[in-house]
Amino acid sequence: MTARRPSALTFTTAPHTRRPPTLGAPRLRGAKGPTPPELYLDHGLGPLPRNTETSTLYLDLVKRALTNILYEDVPSWIFDRAANKISAAAQFDLGKRVNGDDGPTTAHTMIGIRRLENIQRCVEDVLEHQVPGDLVETGVLAGGATIFMRAILKAYNDTQRRVFVCDSFIRQPSTMPPKVARWAIKAAASVPNKEWQRQFFHILQALNPAKSFPHVAQPSDELVDFVMQILQNGDRMALPTHDTSLEGVKSNFARYGLFDDQVVFVKGYFSETLPQLETDAFALIRLDGDVFESTMDALESLYPKLSPGGYCIIDDFYTFSDCRKGVEDYRRRHGVADPIEIVDEHAVFWRKS
Repeated sequence: MTARRPSALTFTTAPHTRRPPTLGAPRLRGAKGPTPPELYLDHGLGPLPRNTETSTLYLDLVKRALTNILYEDVPSWIFDRAANKISAAAQFDLGKRVNGDDGPTTAHTMIGIRRLENIQRCVEDVLEHQVPGDLVETGVLAGGATIFMRAILKAYNDTQRRVFVCDSFIRQPSTMPPKVARWAIKAAASVPNKEWQRQFFHILQALNPAKSFPHVAQPSDELVDFVMQILQNGDRMALPTHDTSLEGVKSNFARYGLFDDQVVFVKGYFSETLPQLETDAFALIRLDGDVFESTMDALESLYPKLSPGGYCIIDDFYTFSDCRKGVEDYRRRHGVADPIEIVDEHAVFWRKS
């Protein structure tokens, strides 16, 4: 089913003061200094209205903290939508952080403000309409989206629903390989041959005992290209400092004061863990597994438990074609006809009828 594009304000839960867009190139942090206040207005991040409720003020601050626009950390990489290219970043770009088009080095989420707004709108809707069930995300990285889910429940004083945090929780590399190894990897990833790049992708899988490299039998062309571009720029990129281990993600929840018995951590591969989740229903499921296998495993286990009126959010639906294929295959086989809505250039969602 063709996804229809919503208006620009569809997912803004509490409109900020806006101003007409500024013409010209985006202002960046670094030699040009911090982002000027006008650009925060341009991106809908100006002051909230004076009569804004405390819960909305709290969630607005949590979104800014999770994306780390509070400290404007220079990202590891940035994505150029027009050229469909990844490059090493030297400065902070507010627009890319808002849209989730960069790789933050310290932020607790990569999905940006817009996709966090989508989560907020969906959760607030299921709370308003009392849709039964818990909340879950599969593929959490540093935990940012699930931290925000828990924050929404806290803001609205929901003490019954739980947030399931599902991932393999593999710790990302914390040190660069030796210079000679970096040079060799960059050279191999730069070979302009798609078949070689696919073979090199599988070689890296086999040589990665820690399994921090994505493991997938049939990676999409987009995933292979994404990994190759990261490797081509690796010698110029800063390593992320967030800890994606189970202990690290738990610590991230604690930093926001949200580590409690309403959060359930589920460690392991989705095919093994998701069928065993101890819950009768979900009000929201968010899938961020990137590839066909993890997307299909999550849908097969979780979607039958999604309550009518609940929401299914798919990250990277437009980023990786095999993620999209998994969603389309599942919907076709199970007769899911609910219209798909567009969140942004990466993610989609629909409400279960």
